[in-house]
Amino acid sequence: MLAEDIFTIASHLSLEEQERLYCMLGERLNKIKILKKKKKPLITDEEAIEYLYRTVFCRVK
Repeated sequence: MLAEDIFTIASHLSLEEQERLYCMLGERLNKIKILKKKKKPLITDEEAIEYLYRTVFCRVK
């Protein structure tokens, strides 16, 4: 089933039922967002400090 089909059906609902459907979808979407994995940081704080130390503070002249 496609979203366009659902939209056509939902547009024929009464306003009360549209609000109810919106609330039901909102609850489901909030649960889906929670289940997403967090991205791993590109570098850790320790790696960033080491990089700064090597490139900024230990320049060979």
